[in-house]
Amino acid sequence: MNADQMNDAIAESIQWTGSYHHRPDYCGDLNAMHEAEMCIPEDKQALYDSHLVTIVGKETGLMPRLLFRCIHASAKRRAKAFLRTVGKWEEGK
Repeated sequence: MNADQMNDAIAESIQWTGSYHHRPDYCGDLNAMHEAEMCIPEDKQALYDSHLVTIVGKETGLMPRLLFRCIHASAKRRAKAFLRTVGKWEEGK
């Protein structure tokens, strides 16, 4: 998925109600991604954590300080983990 597709899918998932032209850039803005993360139901938060660890680990290598790297993960990596958690990630799209 490209960034626009990811942003659209996250906005739809959290039922964002603003105009399309003012839709948050979830893939590029950590503050916007934080707001989306706050919408993850408690029973899916561990799944989100798992997806984020997997994504960060694959993209940066399973190196020391993986927890640090997850805490400081980019908005785009968080967006990808979010979409996997809510079942809206489409591979190769």
